[in-house]
Amino acid sequence: MFIYLMHLFNYLIQFVINVSKLLFVINKNDIVSMCNFYHYINKYENTKTSENCFVKNIFYTFITTTESISLTPYSKFNYLKLVIFNDFFNTETKELFLDNFMKVQRKYYIIARTIRNYRFRKALIQISTDIFLNPIHIDDKNVFVLFQNNKKYLFTISDLVNIVNSALGHTDYFFSKPLICKNPYNNMPFNKADLYNIYFFMKSTNIIIPILFHNYFMANFSLSKFKLENEDTIRDYAIKDYINNSSEQTLRSKILQMIRSNYYSDNIKIHKDFPTTKLIKIMKPYLKLYLHSLYSTESNKKISYDILLNNKIKEFVKFNPRFGRKIITGTIKRDGKRKFYIDKIEDKYIPYNNIYDNNFMSNHLTIIEENDDTEDDDDVNSEIYYTSDDDYDNSFAPMERVIGSYNIEDNIFPENLF
Repeated sequence: MFIYLMHLFNYLIQFVINVSKLLFVINKNDIVSMCNFYHYINKYENTKTSENCFVKNIFYTFITTTESISLTPYSKFNYLKLVIFNDFFNTETKELFLDNFMKVQRKYYIIARTIRNYRFRKALIQISTDIFLNPIHIDDKNVFVLFQNNKKYLFTISDLVNIVNSALGHTDYFFSKPLICKNPYNNMPFNKADLYNIYFFMKSTNIIIPILFHNYFMANFSLSKFKLENEDTIRDYAIKDYINNSSEQTLRSKILQMIRSNYYSDNIKIHKDFPTTKLIKIMKPYLKLYLHSLYSTESNKKISYDILLNNKIKEFVKFNPRFGRKIITGTIKRDGKRKFYIDKIEDKYIPYNNIYDNNFMSNHLTIIEENDDTEDDDDVNSEIYYTSDDDYDNSFAPMERVIGSYNIEDNIFPENLF
């Protein structure tokens, strides 16, 4: 279609500049054809002023160029730029060329819009359900109609948000690698017009435009420029997506890695029977800080998250240094035999407090500074609790003594429990 429209633009040029004989395709590589063409210009196109004649020659050059080697819908704007910024053309020539160019462009857009509207009205709806196969209607206010290959594809706002976020927020091991936004039903990329239509459609609704898509719009939908200017924003989205959509086993493994790597939580041992769902619910806020401290590309932000994580872990461990362990209760009988049984898993914890959300009515007046008060504190790691490798996810732990409560009779206290 672009080829036909480009031919249309060249034909319209000849009508606007009032040539006496309509020219069609001219083979620039054909020397005889080119000689006859320029002979035609000199013979039939005698104008009243030299400027008009010069401008017509500029348009003739454009026609022969686009018809032979540069047949693209954008070549006309590149050629316009060359003429406008050519120091050898005077102001009058440039203004006359631009005036004629705008007349051609106006007629071109009228015809192109008419053709598109006709095709749009005649096109069939290819997809009339959302991603979850729920039926949607073309007249719904939250439904966007994408027109591609003379077919209509219906998308809800939520589907569009998921499509653009999945593409623009794509990372490879948290290294930003945004992808092209595509129609998931035919794998065709959205063109610039589609992207602008989607953006302004979102803007016309009551939803908040995703930050990634808004920044993509601010970069004029240049994927390379977007990646360069939004490296850290893409990673922030990737971390959020990782925490919300990863499997429970993946998150549990990452939480245990965080616990092992942090100085203040080094002696916390999570038993293998500790419920995974509950562990994730408790540790998700800390995991978010941990991932930001590891993968953030902004040094100040990275340091701030690291300080905040250490402070929060320190508070957590001080509240319950035995978090995650199994409490074993033992009974010493009169015959000297010992009987041990599992009582419970230690799961008391202090709720995570987001300091940035405190004092809602006044937090717009102050800035919280992150102070690194995580000095070497013997209170955190002075008391060591031991267990066995077989019972804990921390597989590198040595053989250790089990914490428990004991019912001692006759003042008999065994020297070794095992």
